[in-house]
Amino acid sequence: MLGFLGIGAQKAGTSWLYAQLCQHPQLGFPLGKEAHFWNRAPTPEGIAAYLARFADPLRIEGEITPAYAALPLEVIRQIHRAAPDLRLIYILRNPVERAWSSAQMALARAEMTPAEASQRWYLDHFRSAGSRARGDYAGAIARWRQVFGAQALLIVRYEQIESQPQAVLAQVCAHLGVSAPTEAMLQGCGQRVFAGNGAPLPAPLRRALEAMYRPQVRALAQLLNMDLSEWMKDSKPFEPPQRQKSALPVRIVQHLRERQACRQLRRSGLFDARFYLAHNPDVAAAGMDPLLHFLRFGGAEQRAPSAAFDSAAYCSAYPDVAAAGLNPLLHYLTFGRGEGRRYVALGAAADHKKQAPATAAQAAAEASSVVTVPPAATKKALVSKRPVFADFTDYERQSMFLSPIRAPLDEQDKYVLGHMHTVRQHLARQAQPAADAPWVSLVLLGSGTPAQWRRTLASVQAQSWPRVQVLLPAAAQIEALGESVEWITLPAEINNAAALNAALALARGEWVGYVRAGDVLDADFVAILAAALNAQAGCELAYCAQAQHAADDTLQALHYSVACTPLLENQPVVDGTAILHRRALVDAVAGFDATLELPLAQWDFILKAAERAALVSVPCVLSTRYGAPALPDNVPDMAARRAPRLIDLLPDVPNVPGLDRLHGLPRPLLTVSPAMAARKVAVIIPSFECLDYLRLCVASVQTFTPPGHQLIVVDNASGADVRAYLAELSRQPNVTVIQNEHNYGFTYAVNQGIECADALTGAQADVILLNNDALVTPGWLQAMQQVLDDCPDAGLVLPRQVLPAHTQTIQIHNPAMNPAREAEVNLSLHHNNVLEPLLDVQRGYVGLRFAPFFCVYIPRRTLNEVGLLDYARAPHYDSDNLYCEAVRRIAGRRIVYTPHAKLYHFLQRATTQLKQADPRMFQSMFVKNEWKEIQRGSHA
Repeated sequence: MLGFLGIGAQKAGTSWLYAQLCQHPQLGFPLGKEAHFWNRAPTPEGIAAYLARFADPLRIEGEITPAYAALPLEVIRQIHRAAPDLRLIYILRNPVERAWSSAQMALARAEMTPAEASQRWYLDHFRSAGSRARGDYAGAIARWRQVFGAQALLIVRYEQIESQPQAVLAQVCAHLGVSAPTEAMLQGCGQRVFAGNGAPLPAPLRRALEAMYRPQVRALAQLLNMDLSEWMKDSKPFEPPQRQKSALPVRIVQHLRERQACRQLRRSGLFDARFYLAHNPDVAAAGMDPLLHFLRFGGAEQRAPSAAFDSAAYCSAYPDVAAAGLNPLLHYLTFGRGEGRRYVALGAAADHKKQAPATAAQAAAEASSVVTVPPAATKKALVSKRPVFADFTDYERQSMFLSPIRAPLDEQDKYVLGHMHTVRQHLARQAQPAADAPWVSLVLLGSGTPAQWRRTLASVQAQSWPRVQVLLPAAAQIEALGESVEWITLPAEINNAAALNAALALARGEWVGYVRAGDVLDADFVAILAAALNAQAGCELAYCAQAQHAADDTLQALHYSVACTPLLENQPVVDGTAILHRRALVDAVAGFDATLELPLAQWDFILKAAERAALVSVPCVLSTRYGAPALPDNVPDMAARRAPRLIDLLPDVPNVPGLDRLHGLPRPLLTVSPAMAARKVAVIIPSFECLDYLRLCVASVQTFTPPGHQLIVVDNASGADVRAYLAELSRQPNVTVIQNEHNYGFTYAVNQGIECADALTGAQADVILLNNDALVTPGWLQAMQQVLDDCPDAGLVLPRQVLPAHTQTIQIHNPAMNPAREAEVNLSLHHNNVLEPLLDVQRGYVGLRFAPFFCVYIPRRTLNEVGLLDYARAPHYDSDNLYCEAVRRIAGRRIVYTPHAKLYHFLQRATTQLKQADPRMFQSMFVKNEWKEIQRGSHA
């Protein structure tokens, strides 16, 4: 339970205290430092979830948030109701020194130096309500003592930490009721934590602060009966500064820097104003612009700017950023990205430190610049995430990126469950089956106790569907089930998958479902899923949300994601007991694979269904399972079992590590309408170095693309080996090579290619932009062209962008993905780009806000309406973002993602070589992304 709080003061040694107490074996900080829970308008549901985090029975747990000292009386009373026996710690520092240190931290947040701040700026900061409240020690002590009493509050002076740190630790441990400080704590407690910049406090400002705080210090000395005279030194009276001409330019410079930082944050795609307001109600209540709040305060307080960027994780990985008090996202955009630093999505596990390879596989991955995620980190990443969403629409839009909703539930979780209940009621009213409805077969599977079987059978017999056949393949009859079940006697040695096939051979239902021993179906499970299948012609399998309960029937998790075949190929996100499928599907896919055990055979069966037609997701809880079926170790790549290896299809394969593990789609689309097949297409590859990957890219395009299309390679001043290869390539028909003598970046090269395509085809061709470190697979072009037939308003078409297994950035894009398997990342939480997850349910198309132009199909009509990319404002990156915005807002067209076109991406091979070969140009292009800088660098 919650046992203690550190309430402040800010810049008074709370980080030191946290660092010391973290080492004590009897103390715990499950939320880390500065949870900022109580100063963000807590709700009853939120308080319950917060308290549930302090659950270690063997330790006294708490947190330290300096902002708590300034909490109003009503919030302190809320805390007392939640934890009446709380122990409190309050560190007091000379308010003059504290205010000066706080001002230095504010300067660092604004990325200013002390010399750039005018005296007027400092005075405005000192007189702000926040600064005054943090220095009002007497008021804070009075409020907390009024509620908790004097004995609960331990007051420590900052000077004691400086002079007698060991004595302070002993005093704190005694106050918290734990054993004396350990030897390690005592040895290391003399070191400072997050020391300031050491800038001296100018005498005029010191006099101003002393005049401001002298009455409060006197009141505090009387309240505590303490001599605080050393805090107020004798000094001359303070004289307000005269207006100086030099102050105005400094303030203008500060304003311009802030505007530039705001633009940088907006363009990054990593700041989500709606998310920030939803998760920081104090900002919403104050009516402050969320972007300005994050820039000035929230970043340094390690608040998350969006679900895609975890500020606390970034600061934890890079202590120099935290120590400087910098805005973590602004640091990443300005410096960290160019330095090769990484960030993770909110809640995703990440290892920012390069580790030595532990196995041969890891060593091979390391050698090919693919960072292997350690197994422990992988497991943590898969089970430790908390979903983040504002409402059900947002939840469904993000569901393909979220691990299950896990207990304890917060109010947003409960909102989702509540909406699912409403959906269930609505669908149940609509799905009233007729008395002569077709038969449905439900197959019982697994083993259980008599009580578990009776519970499961009762839910099956309670179905509102009038005709239900219940089948049980088993080696021996189960007495608890009685005569309502059709027994299928099997040999004892037969496996579960073969047993299911035996049951399906006798199934007479038009639809089939499966129930595990002990699990429970909603009374309308069959009726609602059957209605969902009937409403989607051509779809063969529907599934519902599934609750996971503990043995005592308490909710542990809620499993649900909108239908997403690439996610399903990576993870078994649809449980085999939450589905209903057409009986004809069994014959079409040859049933369950008897060489596999459950639940792998069920995962494989659902994948085979998804290969034929998109699955139908029904957003309501119709199935409850008890426990979770465990996958065996060393699960194979399930999607690769029926797909051809690319290495077997490509001629003259270059030496690219891991190529033998890459595969196409099991059922690629190889034909399109005659009108679509007749469209002219120009494939444009902007290229820099990376000869092996460029050769592989070109070979895959020429092998897997129908003949007759143009291939245009625009090379940005590569070395002799690449030039020699391109000179030979240019002799082939329908191949054009543009050899630049200077590297002007991605966008300029792309525009050169488009203009070349216009000249070759009379401005009639569609265009595909393709990275030189990409690998296309069979049917890639046809599948993207099919979208243009299916979606007349499509302005851009995006394929799957698949990263090979163990690529470090997989979980940045999708925390729900297992990084040990290949993963699709064009649907990206990092980009927050999914607008319409169910744009076309039958075909699996998704409407996007944006996707990087790693590969994009641009129809001719879009080129005519929008034109070329903007190289002057976005020479290396962001041109794709600007173009997507123009397609949606100016041309009024959709950006459509198709899962039926698959490409692999080997991720920033050219960028890595540029950084190594020309660090100056790398800074101009990849870090600064400024056209003038690139022009200067190219002609230097």
